[in-house]
Amino acid sequence: MSLEAAPYQLLGVSHVLQPWGERVDDLEQLRERLVAAPPSVLFVHALQCRLRHAAAAELPMDDVSHWVASAVQDLETAEKLWFALASAEPGPEPARRAWLDVLENLSGSRRNERRGPTGGAFTFLTSLSVPYPYGDPLDDPRELVQALLRSDVSVWFLHLLEEPWNRGARPTLTAWLDARGERRLARWLDECAHSGLPLERACAKFQRRWRLSQVGRRLAEGGRSREPMANETREAAALLAKRLAGDEKSS
Repeated sequence: MSLEAAPYQLLGVSHVLQPWGERVDDLEQLRERLVAAPPSVLFVHALQCRLRHAAAAELPMDDVSHWVASAVQDLETAEKLWFALASAEPGPEPARRAWLDVLENLSGSRRNERRGPTGGAFTFLTSLSVPYPYGDPLDDPRELVQALLRSDVSVWFLHLLEEPWNRGARPTLTAWLDARGERRLARWLDECAHSGLPLERACAKFQRRWRLSQVGRRLAEGGRSREPMANETREAAALLAKRLAGDEKSS
């Protein structure tokens, strides 16, 4: 059955974490562990941290860059690691290459000298993702969006970030909406996935766009009605649309 023919099932996700490998004391050990780390480890520290900090005011540093900045106190290297990861394509291998390119450009002596304090070693974690159905499969795109807006932040994370990270492809959610003729909604969700915003802020931006589009849709349907809306109702709807448009521009 083709993607567009089947109803779409929204999923939430839980992550079971456990330690992986030996503790890291310096940048050379960090480089060695990143070379050997499986994709599930890279996922935790490059991407899953965005779910842990979903409500942040600004996108936080990934775990690796944060440790280099806070424990090793090498702000220059930390910022380079953070920028390299942010500029990389989604996926474990682009993330690995981004971090390693920065570390391998440092001299061997610097990698050995830049160490965390006693008790401040970095511990890598690995993750087992456990997806679960969120509601029933839905066949109508707008009902699906309404369900998405009511969902937990883990649903947004799985569909917009984790799935494309693992698949190396566009989210199936936005591809399904596109196939159902909802190209604008699909584009807005694709933009959420690539916005660089904390997850809850990206969700809120999409919600504002959705609310504004619904106001415009109701206004258009009212204009086609046999019984025109009362003037005061039209004015109230127009004011709401203007207010929402102002919110969208300021975000």
